[in-house]
Amino acid sequence: MPALFEIEQRMERVGKELARQTESSPKAPLIQALQSLRGIGRLTAITLVAEIGTFSRFRSPAQLMAYLGLVSREYSTGLSTRRGSMTKTGNGRARRAVVESAWSYRYRPAVKGDLAERLEGMPAEVQRISWKAQERLHGKYRRLVYAKNKHKNVAIGARVPLKRRA
Repeated sequence: MPALFEIEQRMERVGKELARQTESSPKAPLIQALQSLRGIGRLTAITLVAEIGTFSRFRSPAQLMAYLGLVSREYSTGLSTRRGSMTKTGNGRARRAVVESAWSYRYRPAVKGDLAERLEGMPAEVQRISWKAQERLHGKYRRLVYAKNKHKNVAIGARVPLKRRA
């Protein structure tokens, strides 16, 4: 039992240090902004910032998704294009964090509980983006699962193609 107590004490110290770092580090504003999104708490935000680094290095959301391996495989020949499963290339830790967070968007948009606390004191623009993301991602989940009859696991990892070929 002393080993278990020691581990619990260590975890508590690490948790306090993480909380301190999220409030005082140079990346604190980014970590706090990420936490305004549903499904992204302190540990997930820290993971994303640590694994991705600077988000501005990606010219578009599609590049970030490709970096995470959340783009679909493509089999093209001539005018025909077929899309397969996710490539799962790229940063696995960040991909896992994003996919785990995406599960919270299967529920109807709402600001309550931990999310309400995290949004408290955030700029109006950040709150607007958070709400818009909830509406868009929940709507996409519902369209894929109920209208297109996709499996819920597929719907969680899905993304909108950049452009369609005629």
